[in-house]
Amino acid sequence: MKKSAALVVAALAAVFLLLGAGPSVAHDELLSTTPGDGASLSTAPSVVTLKFAAEPIKDTSKLVATADSGEQFALDDVTVKKNIVTAQWPTAAPAGTYKVAWRSVGSDGHPLTGTFTFSYATPGAGPTIPNDTTGEPSAVIGVTTPAPQSSTVATTEPGGIGGNLWILPIVIVILAVVGGLIGWRARSKQRSDDRPNT
Repeated sequence: MKKSAALVVAALAAVFLLLGAGPSVAHDELLSTTPGDGASLSTAPSVVTLKFAAEPIKDTSKLVATADSGEQFALDDVTVKKNIVTAQWPTAAPAGTYKVAWRSVGSDGHPLTGTFTFSYATPGAGPTIPNDTTGEPSAVIGVTTPAPQSSTVATTEPGGIGGNLWILPIVIVILAVVGGLIGWRARSKQRSDDRPNT
């Protein structure tokens, strides 16, 4: 019985090790921007893009650009495609250096914010975007944070047992092997007990 109990303990330990080795929870975060932070361009970009680790909740991404002069330009026509947020760059923005403040809500319902800076020497061409010169960037791009349970976007690679369903077949095999060994030992002991003493 002691050996059987040891086998069960070993099997459970293997299961917990496998669970610990499973994929970790993916956190929503900004991976990169285009233009990149600190970029120096010859002409204005037509669009600005943000790449996240997971798809943000739609209609929660806001961006505003602030020039060195303090003039602000709201970036409209924001679209979300999977984990990429794209916004049109305003043609009304003259050449210079801009600090882009952004705010979004991740798929887990938590707000994400940040800034990046780039410059260009020549204005671009495209649809004119109305500018907004009121307040600080953080005030312009306020987003109401929805409760996590109201999010319709699933968090990528959920942790826990639900995120490690690939382990179930291994667990079943381990338990089957342990059960077979216990049954074999019980049958062997029974046959040994049934033998007449000589």
